[in-house]
Amino acid sequence: MPSAVDRNRVKRVARESFRCHQHKLAGNDIVILARNNTATLSNRRLFQQLHDIWSELAAGRQDTDEPDP
Repeated sequence: MPSAVDRNRVKRVARESFRCHQHKLAGNDIVILARNNTATLSNRRLFQQLHDIWSELAAGRQDTDEPDP
Protein backbone atom coordinates (compact mmCIF):
# COMPACT_ATOMS: atom_id res chain seq x y z
CA MET A 1 0.00 0.00 0.00
CA PRO A 2 1.42 3.42 -0.93
CA SER A 3 2.25 5.85 1.83
CA ALA A 4 0.34 9.05 2.50
CA VAL A 5 3.18 10.99 0.86
CA ASP A 6 2.73 9.00 -2.35
CA ARG A 7 -1.06 9.37 -2.32
CA ASN A 8 -0.81 13.12 -1.77
CA ARG A 9 1.75 13.49 -4.58
CA VAL A 10 -0.57 11.70 -7.00
CA LYS A 11 -3.46 13.93 -5.91
CA ARG A 12 -1.37 17.09 -6.38
CA VAL A 13 -0.27 16.06 -9.88
CA ALA A 14 -3.85 15.10 -10.84
CA ARG A 15 -5.23 18.43 -9.59
CA GLU A 16 -2.56 20.43 -11.43
CA SER A 17 -3.06 18.44 -14.61
CA PHE A 18 -6.82 18.95 -14.45
CA ARG A 19 -6.36 22.66 -13.74
CA CYS A 20 -4.27 23.00 -16.90
CA HIS A 21 -6.91 21.20 -19.03
CA GLN A 22 -10.21 22.20 -17.41
CA HIS A 23 -11.10 24.63 -20.21
CA LYS A 24 -11.29 21.64 -22.60
CA LEU A 25 -13.36 19.55 -20.20
CA ALA A 26 -16.17 21.96 -19.33
CA GLY A 27 -19.45 20.25 -18.52
CA ASN A 28 -17.92 16.91 -17.50
CA ASP A 29 -17.92 15.32 -14.07
CA ILE A 30 -14.66 13.44 -13.59
CA VAL A 31 -13.67 10.90 -10.95
CA ILE A 32 -10.09 9.69 -10.79
CA LEU A 33 -9.39 6.24 -9.41
CA ALA A 34 -5.68 5.56 -9.10
CA ARG A 35 -4.43 2.01 -9.37
CA ASN A 36 -1.88 0.55 -6.97
CA ASN A 37 1.13 1.11 -9.22
CA THR A 38 0.27 4.78 -9.87
CA ALA A 39 2.47 5.89 -6.98
CA THR A 40 5.51 4.35 -8.67
CA LEU A 41 5.21 6.64 -11.73
CA SER A 42 7.32 9.76 -11.97
CA ASN A 43 5.52 13.09 -11.87
CA ARG A 44 6.34 13.66 -15.54
CA ARG A 45 4.96 10.26 -16.60
CA LEU A 46 1.82 10.65 -14.49
CA PHE A 47 1.22 14.15 -15.89
CA GLN A 48 1.66 12.80 -19.45
CA GLN A 49 -0.79 9.96 -18.89
CA LEU A 50 -3.36 12.36 -17.48
CA HIS A 51 -2.80 14.69 -20.44
CA ASP A 52 -3.56 11.80 -22.79
CA ILE A 53 -6.76 10.99 -20.88
CA TRP A 54 -7.92 14.63 -20.90
CA SER A 55 -7.26 14.80 -24.64
CA GLU A 56 -9.36 11.69 -25.26
CA LEU A 57 -12.19 13.02 -23.14
CA ALA A 58 -12.09 16.42 -24.84
CA ALA A 59 -12.23 14.76 -28.25
CA GLY A 60 -15.25 12.70 -27.18
CA ARG A 61 -13.55 9.40 -27.95
CA GLN A 62 -13.78 7.99 -24.44
CA ASP A 63 -16.40 5.21 -24.41
CA THR A 64 -17.54 4.49 -20.85
CA ASP A 65 -19.47 1.34 -21.82
CA GLU A 66 -16.35 -0.72 -22.54
CA PRO A 67 -14.38 -2.16 -19.61
CA ASP A 68 -10.68 -1.42 -19.24
CA PRO A 69 -8.36 -4.03 -20.78
